[in-house]
Parts: sequence; structure tokens; C-alpha cells
Amino acid sequence: MSSEVARSARDPRHVLAIAVVLLLTALVYARGLFGGFLFDDYGTIVDNGVLRNIDGSGVRWLAAILSSDSGVLRRPLSMLSFGIDYYLFGLSPFAFKAVNLLIHLVNGLLFYALARRLTPRLSPSIDESATRAIALVAVAFWLLHPLNVGSVVYVVQRMNLLAVLFILAGLLVYANGRARMLRGEPGLVRAIGGLLVFGLLSVLCKENGALIVAYALVIEAVCYRFRAPYESAQKALKAFFIVTVFVPVVATCRNSPPASVSL
Repeated sequence: MSSEVARSARDPRHVLAIAVVLLLTALVYARGLFGGFLFDDYGTIVDNGVLRNIDGSGVRWLAAILSSDSGVLRRPLSMLSFGIDYYLFGLSPFAFKAVNLLIHLVNGLLFYALARRLTPRLSPSIDESATRAIALVAVAFWLLHPLNVGSVVYVVQRMNLLAVLFILAGLLVYANGRARMLRGEPGLVRAIGGLLVFGLLSVLCKENGALIVAYALVIEAVCYRFRAPYESAQKALKAFFIVTVFVPVVATCRNSPPASVSL
């Protein structure tokens, strides 16, 4: 199977199809790159004096990275990316939006790689050609879906784009680790470690990055069903999801005040 995947990755028609989808996405979004800043872009970037004071000083860079009032952790990785944009291109809306589009395209490649990995788990009898076709259609639909327009042309939504990037990367590492486990190879540490490392990076971009463990649980339940060659590995996976998903949900529900009903 791995050799077949490697051959398909070198197939010129396969590479061309992916390139066409990415180019089409770029063309669709191109017109939106020429607009100005909007709404929260001003408070986060344009009117952010700390961000505009960036120079070669590490202290000023650190101040800029922590200059957001959004979220408990202040979304430092997202602010770092805005700081790099400003340092290189100034307050150019086009440059900021072009970077957003680039991140969206990279997310598409990660989405495609994840779909390639998971599709055979949903239908074991499917061949590699059909897997590529399904993954390509899925990523084209996702890249071109109107719901993603705001994330690309609304600059401050890069926070969400970056969070998605690390979520997809973490899920891909998780899927690779689980595939190794099913082959009888060491993969548990890779799978769980990928979720934890990339989940942390995602949360440092935007808080919804914490959902990575919930997405991984869905993938596990649907595609892998907690199968592993050793019972200890099965128990470790179940314990991980109980601690990271169910315990926080139960704790949140118990600490939430009861909803009041007014007539």
C-alpha cells in the first residue's frame, strides 16, 4: 500500500489535478485580496500601536506578540504572524490577505493528505485511484466553500486559519501514528504526542484549537474504533480521550449555572 501511495504521488496527472484545484482557489479569492481592512482588523492590527512599534528589538517583538486582548492566552502565534507581516510589508491589506490565502491553500494540502489517509479506513475495498478522486473532490469542495471566504479576506480571521492549520497537522500525525500501530509498529506516542503538540500550537493561535482532541475522537470512533495489537494500547487511547474530552465536558456542565426561564 505504501509503495502504491508513493507511486501515485509521482503521477503527473495526480500532481496536475491538485495544482489545478489550488490555482482555481487562488483565482476565486484573488479579487478579494484588493479590499481594505475591516472591523476588528483595526483594533488588532491597524490601530495597534505596540504592533506598529516593531523593530529589531526583542522586547518590542515580545510586546507585540502579547498585544492582543483576545482570549486568555492572547493568541501569541497569530500576533507573531501579524507582526512579521507588518515588519516586512507595512500596513498593506493586500499582503496580509495574500498570506491568509497562502495559509488557506496549505490547509487544503493538509486536508487532502488527511483525506487520503482516512478514506481507505471508511471503505477498505476502495482502490488508490478512487481514494485520490474522493480526496480531491473533498478538498476542492472545502477550499472553494463560501463559508471560508471570511477567513481569507477578513485579515484578523487568520487566527482561525492558523488554528485550523495546526489542527489538520495534528490530526494527520495522529492518523499516521494509528496506521503504524495497526501494522504492529510503535505509534502510540506519535499519535498522542502529535495531538498534544499541535493542539497547543493551535490553541496559541485561537482557543478553538482545543477541539483537536474532539475531532481526533470522531476519527478514532469512525475510522479506527480503538483497534490496536495490544490491549494496553487500547486502554491508553481510551484513557487519553476520557481525560481530554469527557472529563472537561462533565466538569463544565457541572460548573455551569442552571438556565433561567422567563415567561
